Amino acid sequence: MSMCMLSWIRRQDFQILTVGTFTYTSDQRFQAIHRENSDDWSLQISYPRKKDAGIYECQISTMPKMSLFIQLNVVVSRAKIVEGPTLYLSSGSTLNLTCMVKDTPEPPDYIFWYYNGQVINYGSPRGIKVHTEKSAQTISKLIILKAQANDSGNYSCTPSNAEPAHIAVHIQNNANPAASIQHGKRSASREYNNGNGCQQLYRSSFIVTILTSLIMALFL
Repeated sequence: MSMCMLSWIRRQDFQILTVGTFTYTSDQRFQAIHRENSDDWSLQISYPRKKDAGIYECQISTMPKMSLFIQLNVVVSRAKIVEGPTLYLSSGSTLNLTCMVKDTPEPPDYIFWYYNGQVINYGSPRGIKVHTEKSAQTISKLIILKAQANDSGNYSCTPSNAEPAHIAVHIQNNANPAASIQHGKRSASREYNNGNGCQQLYRSSFIVTILTSLIMALFL
């Protein structure tokens, strides 16, 4: 009597993934798990991806064949930068970015911060700090003291087990906004003088004319 074999099949493309404990596909992320003297067979998928979602068939080579169908849903874990997607700061301010990672089966092994595509050097004497707290909702904070205009750019938070998050940071010199404000005040003052000021002068002249007419009437 021949021994029955158990196979795992991906129904999306009818790809045979495993036969017994042998991985039949070239994608080595798939592996059949079976303990000796046990009737339990499991299909293990390492580092599951969104495209792995779908129906899987557990098939036993009996006559007739027996099958069990299982629907796999893959939740894509994503990071989120709270201050995003765009942040404006004045030069000399503290740049504080908070990255939240949730909906992950376990906390990420690491979280890297990138600036314009390059890993940020946490040991820089510039006063760059990163603090990470791992839990059901992992939080990582990037702090740059006395940020300058040349710290403007694209920042990314990249966890080991989630999609990265991005933010565009714009740091402006203090002189430019102040000059703009002063210019705005001067413009407003000129508009007042050319508009409401003329109206005020007209009303004053009108009142003087009335008073002059009353005085003349009293003496006639």
